[in-house]
Amino acid sequence: ETFRQLDETKKRNTITYILQLVITQLAFMFQMYGGMDLLFRGQDTTTPERLNACVLAVNLICGLYIWELVYRINIGLPLLIHHVITIMLIQIGFASFFDTRSL
Repeated sequence: ETFRQLDETKKRNTITYILQLVITQLAFMFQMYGGMDLLFRGQDTTTPERLNACVLAVNLICGLYIWELVYRINIGLPLLIHHVITIMLIQIGFASFFDTRSL
């Protein structure tokens, strides 16, 4: 009942926050799996499967940011700038990685 009584902006913000919590937890788990050896053992034994997990984690965050930019009714300028710059950096990073095939 409480959710239905909120205005449309607050409903969308609530949905966005819940989705952010879920997506960022998934992205964190994929990122930890992908970089486990490098983070905890100091060895770079990244397999294609682990590399794909890292790519998936970054894609999840990028998709979340794009969805948030489209879904939110009101978005502040600092958040807009943060999201746009983050999406651009992800795209530049992907282009660089897939062009050179090295981290």
